[in-house]
Amino acid sequence: MKYQKIFPNDWVNMHPYNTTDDVDKYYTKVANRVAECISKSGMHEADAMGEISPMAIYLTLWFEDIISETNVWKTVNTLCQQRYGYKLPFYNLEQYYDGEPNVQDVKLLIWLYIQVYNDDNFLMNPENIAIERMAEVVCDIFDECYEDAPVNERLYDFYFNPELTDDYWACRHVVDWFTLHSYITVYAKERLFEVVSETLEEHSGILNENQIFYIRHMDLAYRQQNTLLSITPAEWVWYMRGAKEEEQNGLGSMRLLNNRNVEIVKKDDKFLWVSDCFSDELLPINLDSWSDESFISDLLKTKSKEGLVITTIPFKDKIYQCGFLVPRLLNEMHEEAQSKKVTADFHKELSVKFNKLAKGEFLIFYNSLDELRKTFKKLGMPSAEPPMDLVTPQGAICCSPVDGLFIVRNIELLKSPNNRFYDKEEANDGAIEFYVNPNMAPYEVTCAIHDAGWLPDARINSLKGEEYGRQFVKKYWQFLIDYFYSQHR
Repeated sequence: MKYQKIFPNDWVNMHPYNTTDDVDKYYTKVANRVAECISKSGMHEADAMGEISPMAIYLTLWFEDIISETNVWKTVNTLCQQRYGYKLPFYNLEQYYDGEPNVQDVKLLIWLYIQVYNDDNFLMNPENIAIERMAEVVCDIFDECYEDAPVNERLYDFYFNPELTDDYWACRHVVDWFTLHSYITVYAKERLFEVVSETLEEHSGILNENQIFYIRHMDLAYRQQNTLLSITPAEWVWYMRGAKEEEQNGLGSMRLLNNRNVEIVKKDDKFLWVSDCFSDELLPINLDSWSDESFISDLLKTKSKEGLVITTIPFKDKIYQCGFLVPRLLNEMHEEAQSKKVTADFHKELSVKFNKLAKGEFLIFYNSLDELRKTFKKLGMPSAEPPMDLVTPQGAICCSPVDGLFIVRNIELLKSPNNRFYDKEEANDGAIEFYVNPNMAPYEVTCAIHDAGWLPDARINSLKGEEYGRQFVKKYWQFLIDYFYSQHR
């Protein structure tokens, strides 16, 4: 398959500066070599992998990161070792050299690229022959260039700017860029535009395209954890910088708190003080983070009956407004807050009842819809009639003190002593779904199901045999659940 030639401007588009230098020209040449290699290999499938040139840029950005010691990939090694006991998932690491191009790294990079490109609840086999062979030929290029490749000092200085320790806006600048342009957040910009288009169609006339883009961008950067390591881009930058203690409540704590209904209380020289309608917490919001201070002043002067819907980010024991100010009637906000409190209390009470009825188990199996209705009645549900479009004649229910009840289907895949519908043949083909499809059960329940040993048949399809495929899942199950469930949080 042919590829489009990569020019220095194409390369610089993935960097936090606009002008090219000799370093950029060097890596552009490497990216073209990678693209040519992939093209000649005959292993690239456009329908499954996308275009060749973007993939070549993506892989070369990783190589630049390794050479420049900007630590994007080092973060993968560090956190994987801490969490799972290995530096990378899926591949044999007997011959693995820190800080150098390793074929295992390139395999995982290609796997991630293809996995994100397809964006479905299925596992792209990490042992796919095309991935293995492509990684080998690409890594040969990086090995050849390793000794002579230049450090990108401009990129290094961008990430390791000392101002990122204490300056909120400096952190925002780096994290916002990283979210859409880093190779590790592959296809982030393309996925963001898709979400913006969908939102515009659903909510036409409420917000314009730029506003929606900004809101979703902030969501990607500071709330969603759909990265390889199931952390936010803001957390990723913090780990790249060494997860310094002095930055823990700065970069390490920049999490977006969405849609807080607040009532304006007062204003002083530094803060606008607001009261959260749900928690009654008094919050000091930094004045320099408000996009329209005159609007706030008008609300204070007129003692308006309106409150605000805001989003906030904590940083260094301060709170910053992040997003657009949406006015809303106070009585509506207080009514909604009361409704949320009632729902939260109900879920907590329901969880207590569930635990008592389940006698320490995390699932209650039911063998018929009539049995399910009786279980609902014992739990004191408002209606003993379950939503029929959500249930099957046989299944199980679990309960969270936060989210309430969840109906677990496909129980034929679960080898539980309380489940008479377990089907070994079905489980042999489908039990892997619990590890890669978050629609099967909540994250905590899936982990509990695994720990209980109810998924012994789960496997990947491997040329090395079914038993190897099962051992593969047993070894990497936690990484799989973390990755796939975080994609849909």
